[in-house]
Amino acid sequence: MEKKLKIAEIAARTGLSASTVSRVLAGKANTSERAREKVLACARELGVMDGMAAGRMLLNNLIIFAPPRAFDERSDIFYYRVIQSISKALAPHEVRLRYCPLEENDSDPALFLSRMNEVETQAAVLLGIDDPHIHDLAVDLGKPCVLINCRDDRMRLPAIAPDHRTIGAFAARYLFEMGHREVMNVMCLRRYTMEQRLAGIKESWRQHNLVFQHERDL
Repeated sequence: MEKKLKIAEIAARTGLSASTVSRVLAGKANTSERAREKVLACARELGVMDGMAAGRMLLNNLIIFAPPRAFDERSDIFYYRVIQSISKALAPHEVRLRYCPLEENDSDPALFLSRMNEVETQAAVLLGIDDPHIHDLAVDLGKPCVLINCRDDRMRLPAIAPDHRTIGAFAARYLFEMGHREVMNVMCLRRYTMEQRLAGIKESWRQHNLVFQHERDL
């Protein structure tokens, strides 16, 4: 039973309630230090803790690294909403959330390492950080880390990213299906994700037997 939480057995061995054991293993803060020590010691003996360092349990402190614009709703509404959603999702779980602005490319490795090596940093989210050196450091540090909307060509960290090409294709198709044919695309092509969206837009143009002209349509 390597990965199952033996809550009932731990409760019986430690003399604590099942709810207390559950709270400790879930990383809740409303337990005494003595109870926490007893539960964790017993959990280690039973093998429950094996492999949990890379999991989601017992995490009370999370840091989000994102480009500076991500923390300003007027500068980047998408990233801002992602951060707000993370904060909302963590609110019921007593997880302290901290933030650190980091450039998406040519990031400051010293800043990243200093924040990651802080005692209170148990896990991290990299939002829109494409610097491969930062990804390398995150892998080497071994703390739980998730990428959101990042490019990691070596795929060593768990990642979540939108399908930008499909987003572009869907948006263009929506307008075409409304009957529009002369559509202007106003885009900032500073990032590869926008190039992918543009590829999707061009795909919709072709599917509707239209010729995409950069000088006219972009």
